[in-house]
Amino acid sequence: MLWSSISPEFEGILLNNKTLFFDCWEALGNACGKDSIITLSRTLHKLINLCYYPGSSLETHIDEFQKLHENYQSLTMSTTTKIQLSSDMAAVFFLHSLYNEKELSSLCQTLYDIKPFNLNAITDCVAVEHTHRQSDSTTILMADKSKQKDNNKSNNQNDNSNNNQKSNQGKDKKTH
Repeated sequence: MLWSSISPEFEGILLNNKTLFFDCWEALGNACGKDSIITLSRTLHKLINLCYYPGSSLETHIDEFQKLHENYQSLTMSTTTKIQLSSDMAAVFFLHSLYNEKELSSLCQTLYDIKPFNLNAITDCVAVEHTHRQSDSTTILMADKSKQKDNNKSNNQNDNSNNNQKSNQGKDKKTH
């Protein structure tokens, strides 16, 4: 079927990559370059399947998603087939990419109501919320460390006080 759908100028590509259909498909996409529907679909596939993994950098994930979206947009402008991906649909895909992050799930649900609903607004809100949560957790960690230091000082003072009382009691017994 693939043979019947390509022009004779690409038959050499199929002959060189005849092991697997996917290899032939990729080789044809690479031969056609950025104007290829194969290249376009590959980029869209990467975009809609991008996932954020908890513990990794959310900023990096946002950057990667935005770069894929920009790449897709530039590809669609250069092809004869104008398969556009609107900014609001890209925002939906971005929110879906965060499904592994349980801490952001309630935020993601509320962001569907944001006005204007577009990729930039959504990524900005997620980035701000993430930064806010990081600063809150840093503040909590610093407060916990401060409490530990205070407790350690208090315990040391109590230990010193107890030691002083014991040594004074020993002196009192010697003087009696």
